Amino acid sequence: MIPLYGKTIQVRNAEDLRKSLLARWRATRTTLPNNEEGWYRRLETNDRIGIVATAQGVISTYGVDDSYNFDRIFDTLLLKQGSDGSWSFITNMGDRGVVDATAWSILALVNDPRESTASSLVSAADWILDSCHRDGGWGICRGASFRTFSTALAIRSLNALQRHDHSEFQRGVQALLASLDGPSGLWNDFSNSSSVVATCHCIMALESLPSAGDYSEIVDRATASMVRTLNGSRRWSECRHLGKLEEVEQTIRSGRKIRIEYRHCAVEWAVATLIGRKQLPHSGSVLNEFSRILESGSEDYRGSSTVHTQGNNLTSYELHDTIQVLNSFLNHYAQDSKIWFTKSRVVTQPRHQLGARFWLKKYGGSVAVGLTMVSVFAVAYFVGSRQTFLETYVIPFAVSFFASIVAWFYTRDK
Repeated sequence: MIPLYGKTIQVRNAEDLRKSLLARWRATRTTLPNNEEGWYRRLETNDRIGIVATAQGVISTYGVDDSYNFDRIFDTLLLKQGSDGSWSFITNMGDRGVVDATAWSILALVNDPRESTASSLVSAADWILDSCHRDGGWGICRGASFRTFSTALAIRSLNALQRHDHSEFQRGVQALLASLDGPSGLWNDFSNSSSVVATCHCIMALESLPSAGDYSEIVDRATASMVRTLNGSRRWSECRHLGKLEEVEQTIRSGRKIRIEYRHCAVEWAVATLIGRKQLPHSGSVLNEFSRILESGSEDYRGSSTVHTQGNNLTSYELHDTIQVLNSFLNHYAQDSKIWFTKSRVVTQPRHQLGARFWLKKYGGSVAVGLTMVSVFAVAYFVGSRQTFLETYVIPFAVSFFASIVAWFYTRDK
């Protein structure tokens, strides 16, 4: 077990890294000649716009960066929606609806306040519901084999639209619960291998539900299994159950079979999930991996994993997933300036304790009392006649005590 004692985290470092990564989103935004605006998976590519990349760009930046014309980005996503309500992958699936692309688009478009978007979201949710397997759950496309990652995303997107009262939704949740692998305590990927990243998405999906409390025991067990699995390796990036690479076979409309490679940012998802589950104060390994992300620097950030990068180009999912780590941390500790770990507990320093005003407000009354008492006693002692014990000590003490009470009354923290 990695010891926590003596470790310190400066919250400002997480804020600075997030600002830098948000600037990367800003710098790589693409506007095409037809006024479509968004991002592509390889962020340096500026001649095309992807659906998932644009959706993840919105999720990462909306509400924290007001430099965008989000209406134009929303319009770009809406323009790429199919007539059946779904979205596809622009590179390898042609015009066939994809559960993942549709779910990510929903999670982005729920931020669009315009009433005109509501009907598009309804048709997208209907398409996902209609794509549910008869026995529950979703594949990457309608009719495709069950896939944990796609099922978790579908549940999250439907929940974001409050469509959890539909039978398809309930069947999907039950199928997700039933797919938990008993021996490993983790969820599996498409190849039926134990996967940390699949487990992270399942935990996130279950915790997003209004009835999350009903699944707390399952989520707690999965969390413990995930920590145990990750800690079995010297570094998390070396864990063979991370699930960094997932291959999914799918038949497109032409009848041709294609293989889709998912390069997941598994370490980032694990850190974000475990911080969200309040594991940071209890696990040295979580702290260690989070510190690695912070120490990687902002200008040349490449992420704590390397398998998910493509050549020398930064990817949209790398940027999105790392911002989720920082958001997860700041959701818990934004009100603090730093965190340090003693032998027995975690100590945080709230931001409002940084300035002199706080300390004067907190201890100003005590200081005023002490200074008043000493100064009045000294004046009474040296100015008085000091003929008797009463005149030398008792009267100066009584006067100074009364003056200190007055000082405390006017300087106390009201």
